[in-house]
Amino acid sequence: MKDRAYAKINLSLDVFNIREDGYHDINSIMLPINFYDELIIDKSDHNSYNCNKSFLKFDERNSVVKMIELLKDKYNIHDYYNVYLDKLVPIKAGLGGGTADAAAALRIFQRMYKLRMSNEEIIDICLKVGADVPFNYYNVPAIVSGIGDEIKPFKLKNDYYVLLVKPKSGVSTKKAYELLDMDKCDHPDIVRLHNALVNGDSIKGLLGNYL
Repeated sequence: MKDRAYAKINLSLDVFNIREDGYHDINSIMLPINFYDELIIDKSDHNSYNCNKSFLKFDERNSVVKMIELLKDKYNIHDYYNVYLDKLVPIKAGLGGGTADAAAALRIFQRMYKLRMSNEEIIDICLKVGADVPFNYYNVPAIVSGIGDEIKPFKLKNDYYVLLVKPKSGVSTKKAYELLDMDKCDHPDIVRLHNALVNGDSIKGLLGNYL
């Protein structure tokens, strides 16, 4: 079975609190974009993981492996799989490629095993892989808050062209949060940007990533 793992962009990101569990509370506007990895999972007599990018390792840290193992454990599944990932979304770019791959694995398993999951179950298992996975699963424009578990979809008035520029170097999300100085954080106007997107007004000067 095949699924597309769409990248996302943060039009604006506000980080305003560090929780006792180490996670950060955020308020963000995220949009999916028409740029994606492609994940294929089929049943097999042994596990096989392959990717078009040799640097990507399918170990216990890999988001697809994590999602598959969580689902197998939750639903007492004992099958083996051939997994192939056609990786196009660059890593360490803030585009949510790895979390989108995990979300795609969940959608494939839902179809493969006809899993009937509530929204609460979906968000719970997504958060066990990563904070952006719930958004990547639903894959619609949304205000995302909490630790990524509160998703409020909305409709865009206009379509937009996006130019992506990714240098060779990158920054891991984990490292970026570790280096964040909360005392120096600006707080973008998420409500104003949301209203502009819904009403089709100019978004000039409203974008920003304060991570």
